[in-house]
Amino acid sequence: MSVILILLILVVAVGVVLAKVISYFINRSKKTHEAYRDQISPDTIEAEKSALARLNEFSDDLKDRSKDLFGRFFKTNTDDTYQYIDEALRTAKSAQRAVYKEERAAEKAEHREKRDAYLDSLKHVTFFQILIIFTVSSIGGLIIETFWVRFDMGIWQSRYGMVWGPFSPLYGLGSIFLTLILWKIRKQPAWIIFLCSMAIGTLLEQLTGMLIDGLMNATSWSYASYPDAITEYVSVRMSIIWGLLGTVWCCYLMPEIIYRIGDTPNKPVYTLFIVLFTIYLTLDGVTTIAVGMRKAARDAGIPPQNIVDEYFDYRYNDEFMENRFQNLQYEASSEE
Repeated sequence: MSVILILLILVVAVGVVLAKVISYFINRSKKTHEAYRDQISPDTIEAEKSALARLNEFSDDLKDRSKDLFGRFFKTNTDDTYQYIDEALRTAKSAQRAVYKEERAAEKAEHREKRDAYLDSLKHVTFFQILIIFTVSSIGGLIIETFWVRFDMGIWQSRYGMVWGPFSPLYGLGSIFLTLILWKIRKQPAWIIFLCSMAIGTLLEQLTGMLIDGLMNATSWSYASYPDAITEYVSVRMSIIWGLLGTVWCCYLMPEIIYRIGDTPNKPVYTLFIVLFTIYLTLDGVTTIAVGMRKAARDAGIPPQNIVDEYFDYRYNDEFMENRFQNLQYEASSEE
């Protein structure tokens, strides 16, 4: 009997605590509602009012059940009391889940509303946003490609695309082109975005492959062995993948990323960082192209023509290039 009485006291205490917690969320929701009622739509306001009403209803019901618990215990047997306790706990948990879902839905609706309003206010994507997108995409693409090669070929291979830093510029440039070109049509039907993304990715692969071949006399990838190959650097399956990636990027990732990046910071320290990091990436790209061209000339037996060539031959020799760009296949040069 004493054990059951202690259990009942604990249940009543838990009920009171839950009621206090729910009351706290009611007050917090009221404050949030008052703070943002001039910034959100009528639909969001109605959703919050509905959630508050249900919170009050659940809180009152929980209080009544807790107060009535002792009376029911002395009028019913133990099995009925346990059943009543289980029912009360299930009701409280169900109430919490329902309120949480409604609050989350209201928060998501408010977030989408603010995000869309911010994006609509932008006339164009800012340079700061482009810089962040390029950096994140270059690093993210490098990581994904590295693990994909490990999964597909069973080897760890260096997939760097620049001489300095963990960057793969193909993904960075791809995300920039997708962002700039698809920005104006982001609200168009998905099939239009898919076709545009497929065209952008296909053109980017073809031009990049030709550029690497022409400047460095090397091949970074080849689809020549694929049955659906269009050119050495383009295949149907990869074009479709570019279309799917572009659709996901334009419809889901790009709006959220640009909204979270926000406007360009106006503090001098951020301005200095943007300038220095832009210079760094520019030098990285120019040096990568120059080193690749010197590697092609070195393979052709052309001696260094100036002090820069001598430095490249010393600092970025064949061993460095082979270890850094393990995915590049250099074409053998014929010597007379």
